Amino acid sequence: LAPRVLPVVASADASALFLSIALWGNRMDLSLWPAGSNVASIAGAFQAVLDAATEQLLADDTSAVEEQLASLRARGGGVVDLIVDNAGFELCTDMLLADHLVASGAAKEVRFRVKHHPTFVSDALDADVREHIETLANAEGGESAKLASRWREHLKTGAW
Repeated sequence: LAPRVLPVVASADASALFLSIALWGNRMDLSLWPAGSNVASIAGAFQAVLDAATEQLLADDTSAVEEQLASLRARGGGVVDLIVDNAGFELCTDMLLADHLVASGAAKEVRFRVKHHPTFVSDALDADVREHIETLANAEGGESAKLASRWREHLKTGAW
């Protein structure tokens, strides 16, 4: 996913993409996959989710969110709270959205609203944000390390 999103992370025109990625990140929760589904790869599965995204929405407020983000950019950015549910891939998609919000100027600060204590094993905690960054930093392939470097900088500067 990193090679596809890094080139557009700062583009205000890419907000719908990052909103969709974060919205549908939860579909990657393995507990939602039917047993015996023939998914060749995680990347392929997520692409299929994104391709079908608009077909499965009951209501789509993307335009209203894009207008709000444009308003925030016009004021020099604001504070955006992201409610985080699960660690793992879903947290990474939330972090991609947060990166986009900062890089595109919509947010001066993104606050991750994580759980204080886990109810379920997958619940995201504050420590998970840092651990996910470290995992990406140590992953093979330069694109993941680039994301980790950006995200470390967001933490260091207080943007996250």
